[in-house]
Amino acid sequence: MSAYHRMFQHADDEIQIPKQKCWNCGYEMDSTTEALDRGLPCEGDASMCLSCGALSVFNKDLTMRKPTEAELAVFNANPLITQMQIYRAGIVGDQIKNRNHQDEQDEDE
Repeated sequence: MSAYHRMFQHADDEIQIPKQKCWNCGYEMDSTTEALDRGLPCEGDASMCLSCGALSVFNKDLTMRKPTEAELAVFNANPLITQMQIYRAGIVGDQIKNRNHQDEQDEDE
């Protein structure tokens, strides 16, 4: 199984985390999904906001924070994180296309 498929095979397994907001867009979240079938996130693991795509870093208590420049450089060099960003972009793109298609249908009625 490819790394890409392993990454998302458990994407429906939600893990409860403390309620918090994305540092970038303010999106409220209280759960995360495991992308690599490792269970609970560990301190220093990356997380991606599904609303804006910003990367965050898990703290020991499962709160998240803005990554440092050094952490961001490591994340940006990680091909699995790049694949997650591409996957998210595809989902968001599909949602936008579907919304635009629905708006066009509504205008035709």
